[in-house]
Amino acid sequence: MFSKISQIGKNLTDEISRINDEVNSNRKQGSGSPNAGIDPATASRILSTPTPEPDSMTQPREMSTPEPTNEASTISITVPGTNIKYMDLPPEIRSRMRKFVKYDEKYPILFEAYKAEKRKTVVIQAFEAMLRELTPCSSIGEIDAVRDYIGGLKSKTAFLESELRQAVAKEAESKKSLDELERLRSESRTPDNGELEVLRRQLEELRKQLVDAQAKESQQKEMFDQEKANLEKLLSEKESLIVAKENGLSGFQSEKEKLESQVAELQKSLESSNRLTQLFKEKVAALNEELKSQKESEPANDSAKPNEGSKKGKKKKKGQAAKSPNNDTELIELRHQVEVLEAKAGEAERFEKEAADLAKQVKSQKDEIENQRDMLRDVGDSLVTAKDELKKSQEQYREKTEELEKVKSELESVKADLEVLRIQNSDAVKDYERAKSSLEKKLASLEESHTKGSGEETSAKDAVIESLKKQVEDLKLGFEKNFKDVGEENGQLQKRINDLNKEKAALEKQISELTGLKEREVQLKLDLSSAQSSLTRKDRLLDEKESRLKYLEEEKNKLNDSVIELKVQVSELKTKMNSDLEAKNAALTKNETLRKDYNELMLRLNKVSTENNKLMKNYEEIKDRYEDLQNSKMSTSDEVKTIKRRCEELSMRNREYESRMEVLQEELSEARSMLQERTREAGTIRKLLIETEDTQNTKLKELNARLEKLAEEKEALERESTLSLKKKQRELEDLKSSLESVRDELDLLRRDKASVEAKLSEQESALRDVANSEKQPEENTSERDYKLLESLRDTLQKSEAQIRDLETMNSKLRKANEETSQKLMRLNKKYKLLSQQYRTTRDRRESVASVESDKSSPVVSRSTSVGDLASESQSDTKEKMEYVKNVILGFLEHKEQRGILLPVIKTLLYLNDSDEKRLLSSLP
Repeated sequence: MFSKISQIGKNLTDEISRINDEVNSNRKQGSGSPNAGIDPATASRILSTPTPEPDSMTQPREMSTPEPTNEASTISITVPGTNIKYMDLPPEIRSRMRKFVKYDEKYPILFEAYKAEKRKTVVIQAFEAMLRELTPCSSIGEIDAVRDYIGGLKSKTAFLESELRQAVAKEAESKKSLDELERLRSESRTPDNGELEVLRRQLEELRKQLVDAQAKESQQKEMFDQEKANLEKLLSEKESLIVAKENGLSGFQSEKEKLESQVAELQKSLESSNRLTQLFKEKVAALNEELKSQKESEPANDSAKPNEGSKKGKKKKKGQAAKSPNNDTELIELRHQVEVLEAKAGEAERFEKEAADLAKQVKSQKDEIENQRDMLRDVGDSLVTAKDELKKSQEQYREKTEELEKVKSELESVKADLEVLRIQNSDAVKDYERAKSSLEKKLASLEESHTKGSGEETSAKDAVIESLKKQVEDLKLGFEKNFKDVGEENGQLQKRINDLNKEKAALEKQISELTGLKEREVQLKLDLSSAQSSLTRKDRLLDEKESRLKYLEEEKNKLNDSVIELKVQVSELKTKMNSDLEAKNAALTKNETLRKDYNELMLRLNKVSTENNKLMKNYEEIKDRYEDLQNSKMSTSDEVKTIKRRCEELSMRNREYESRMEVLQEELSEARSMLQERTREAGTIRKLLIETEDTQNTKLKELNARLEKLAEEKEALERESTLSLKKKQRELEDLKSSLESVRDELDLLRRDKASVEAKLSEQESALRDVANSEKQPEENTSERDYKLLESLRDTLQKSEAQIRDLETMNSKLRKANEETSQKLMRLNKKYKLLSQQYRTTRDRRESVASVESDKSSPVVSRSTSVGDLASESQSDTKEKMEYVKNVILGFLEHKEQRGILLPVIKTLLYLNDSDEKRLLSSLP
């Protein structure tokens, strides 16, 4: 049996290794020739091959299969490689053998299904490789990505088809127009040569007239530029004066506001001092009245001594007259002291209120701290009680565990006794059967001899038979008694086992209660730690509030000192305020005169610019008509006649314009200075534009070089990453397949090992009772099993080492894959930023080139004016604002495009990293 199992294991390992070799060779061939691909017919045939579903394939179980019915055929069957009979084996081994027979039956089906699935995986891997090469998707599992990619391709193809149709239609229209033009050209090749020569002469005369007019205009333009420069100098000087005066005014206004605030404070202080003086005057009046009443109520002693009284009265009057100025100074000092004391009293009251509030807060916090301390005491008491309960429960747990161990030992002893009794019972049954069979044989032989022998012999043999029958009955009775005793002992033991199981369940309940008590103890400890932390926090708050009280007292003293200093500064600021008011009035008058002059100059400028625009429009109309005449010169003879008429009309108009130009020369002489200044500004602007173009060109070249380098680096990195990813994916797939095969082998080997060990343990117990004649083949099988086990252990160790190596390799490959993906992400970000910078610089360059081309042409340079420049700048700002608006709205509306539009918004709005974080956090 063991040789059969080992043979099955060897066959399994050989076939699995062969399949893996075939798959690896197919994979290598597919990786060596990726462009060759797989035949679609074979691929569809491979994918259409059905494989058995796992629900239909039931796994055979050990005890589920019944014993075969024909016992006569199975009795004589022996295990291959041994002399052991099939029926002598225990039922567990027989069920396992039947299970292995079913495995042998199912093995070819599973093997074919495994090969079909491997072929399907090869086709799927080839399809995934094609997806990686041609699409951004990497596996079949990315269904949404593949759907999006195909939808994008469809939309692109539809867009290209529509554009192709439009291009074809445009091409057909252009062909038609070309045919018509060629037809007209062929028709217009036969005009009169004389008329052409006349037209040429007229054109040459008109050109000469235009050259003269342009020379005159250039002279007028120079005069206009000079006048413009003078006017702009005057305007710049006036603007600088206005700016200086406005700055002075703003400074004066700020000083005025400060002085007004100080004056208001002084007025308040004066009002308070006036009140105090009134109070003091009232007190003085009351004192004077008292003095008068005292003088009137003086006794007659004063009249008896008139001379002395008169002298004393004179002295008193002199003393009062001398004391009056002293009283005024004392009153002022007293007033000042009263104000200071009132301010200090107000601040002291405020500080007292704050101190009272802080004291209340301190008291409330102290009460909270005391409450929390009481809570902590209660928690500590509960913890002590919980610890006592825990100790008691732990002691109970130890006692119960000891009882459990005792019960388990008793159970084991009872089980051992049961097994001994079962063995004895089986031995007794076997002895009984043997004795019964021997007695039956003896009875049969005796009956035969009885029939053959004589009557005496028959009587003697009958007596022997009866004695033998009695012995058989005695043996039966003894066996039945033994069987009953064994059954009674078995019932008692089962009762004992049930009681022990009940005690075990009760002990498990107590253990669960103890674990709950432990969890409660942990929660109480956590509550203790939180309460202690809150106590420390409140102590800190108390310290902070005490320091705050000290700080407020110090600030109170500082404020008292600053009040005295401010009163001194108020008197100084009053004098400054009066001088500043006078200077302010003078500056306001000057500002009004300058504004009037500025408005008059601006009106003159607007008039000159409007007249210039009208002239330039007339000139452009003449030029456009002249160009139309040149284009229509090669047309038919009828058109030539009309051109002659128009030329005559144009010559007449030109004469009229020349007369008007002579009239307007006087007006243009005034505007020459303005034009000269504009030309100078245009020259400076051109220089600046040239410099900016040079810098932008250098930047563009640098950016292009950087872009090319980055593109090359990106392509190289993408190639390297794709190659490394493909290699790593192939290695990973190979490793996965090898890992799966090794795991399958390990599972099979572990199962085989477990089954072999179980069988070995069973066979060791079974083979002890076998006869000595069967020792030699048994030793051979045990040696074989031992060698097989050692080989299985070696293969297990090797496979475990291989698994560890593969896991380390897998971790390294994952790290490398993550690093390459991060590098790719960084390069993509850099590429996007550089492409965006390149676009912005290109747009700026195009706008600058368009402005320069407009200014370089003489006609447009003459037509430019202040209004046109303002309109162009407004249009540019409008376009930029619309662009910024569209970008911001797209960023807010489309969540998918925020990653693309974020760098654009960052460059447009000059955002920092902190601003970017704020913007992202504010978004929903």
